[in-house]
Amino acid sequence: MKTLEDKKKVVDDYIQWYFIYQNHVSIQRFKEGLATLDFVNALEQHPSLFSFMYYTETKLTADAVENIFHVQFSQPGSTNRQEEARVLSYWRDYLLYLEGIIYG
Repeated sequence: MKTLEDKKKVVDDYIQWYFIYQNHVSIQRFKEGLATLDFVNALEQHPSLFSFMYYTETKLTADAVENIFHVQFSQPGSTNRQEEARVLSYWRDYLLYLEGIIYG
């Protein structure tokens, strides 16, 4: 390294290797998981619908996350409906748990 620019290039290359290439397999698996739900395509097609994924000063609360989704239950009284209600209860508990961890 003869110049400050050479040093900066080495640092930039290392940072890129450390954050991108070292984690490439994990990032690729994450992208593949999102692709199974066609989430990436939806994000690209309708970015305004996913504004909750961008940085904002507003706190992301359990209620805010819950309001992003619209639940469509099966017919009342069916076995599926009972199971769906139980899963929704777990989902709400999980959101409240995360909110408690994040905001204390």
